Amino acid sequence: MLQRIAICYLVASSIFLFTRLRGQICWLAGLLVAYWMLMTLVPVPGYGPGRLDVEGNFAHYVDQMVLGSHNYRHTKTWDPEGIVSTIPSVATALLGVMAGHLLGLRRSLAERLKWLFLAGAVLLSAGWICALWMPINKKLWTDSFCLFMAGLDFVVYAGFAWVIDGLGWRKPVKPLVILGMNAIAIYLVSEFAAEILGAFRWSSAGGPVWLQQYLYRSLFVPLGSPSAAHGR
Repeated sequence: MLQRIAICYLVASSIFLFTRLRGQICWLAGLLVAYWMLMTLVPVPGYGPGRLDVEGNFAHYVDQMVLGSHNYRHTKTWDPEGIVSTIPSVATALLGVMAGHLLGLRRSLAERLKWLFLAGAVLLSAGWICALWMPINKKLWTDSFCLFMAGLDFVVYAGFAWVIDGLGWRKPVKPLVILGMNAIAIYLVSEFAAEILGAFRWSSAGGPVWLQQYLYRSLFVPLGSPSAAHGR
């Protein structure tokens, strides 16, 4: 995951430095169209074009052919941060650049956040519409997932910015500020916690998984459909 973030930041920052707003929008649209064409039009040997299941999708085929044994250890043949699906991930980073443009407007805070919120609503709608042709799916980082999640980010960011900077409610969100300033440290703590749970046979690393299954089914399953959460 961290490697993909680095790649996306490198590409998106290069596009930002060497193009203007119009060029950045063209890159964003081009990346999403290119990924859609690869996933729906390029035939996979033995399966044909347009398959989005695990074995038949184009991203899985490329990961298996290029990465081989270096794929995700839990899947062996494909990687949720694979090669082809990095294309729309760069588009996600560029959508962050678009948010930066809106926030950098020489307007009042209320007006900037209004535009950010409206842009988020448009992206959410676009994601839902695109899901008719390419379902919202994180593992494949589909175009619909890219647009929908960016829209959600825009809306949530606008809401938090209004509460914190507009209304001045800073103290209640101080814990979130601390988490944001130590994101890598929190990530490492989560990884170590998973290893500890595995050592005590409380997670999928071995033995009974009742705690993990309870948390998964009670907290996370209600948030979305299994096909959106897992499918590839």
